[in-house]
Amino acid sequence: VTVEQIAASGELPTAPEQDTPTPAHLASSSIIQSDDPLIASLATESVGDLSDPGDVALKLTRTTFEKLGQTSFSPAFASAAEAAQLLEGDCTQHAVLLVAMLRNRGIPARIASGLRVSPTDDSQMIFHMWTEAWLGDRWLPLDATTGGTLGVLALKMLDSPLSGENPYSAVLPVFNNMNRIAKIRLVRSQ
Repeated sequence: VTVEQIAASGELPTAPEQDTPTPAHLASSSIIQSDDPLIASLATESVGDLSDPGDVALKLTRTTFEKLGQTSFSPAFASAAEAAQLLEGDCTQHAVLLVAMLRNRGIPARIASGLRVSPTDDSQMIFHMWTEAWLGDRWLPLDATTGGTLGVLALKMLDSPLSGENPYSAVLPVFNNMNRIAKIRLVRSQ
């Protein structure tokens, strides 16, 4: 396992070879409705005249954090359009809405899911979903539930453009392996 902290700004380290975006990472779908008028309006209102893709991605992450209220984890999987209408959700709704707004602005994006350190007990790992945006030569992990980049306290298990498959296929492998993997304990070095 390689752990690397990626800063939200400044010079990025050389990226390891990564899979590049496909047309699905820019397309609207039944879960990621990037062409929805409300999503387009939220994205346009948020970024104003920003043009740098990195600045746009960070602004949309912050906007999603500020606009969506947090709810407890729900087994239901709402679409980006539903999240934009309700303006609340768990990490899945935050992730899909951010993906939709990024795609609306022409930035390839996908969801990622896995485990992260619990915000209430840093000795436990819990399920989490976040967004990855293709910026330059890498996928940058963005967490709309915190309003910034995803730190090193997460373990990615899979990613998906959610381009038509059952959205639960992006979370079930994590849940199926949680008991085994969640026993990982975080040890911080000084």
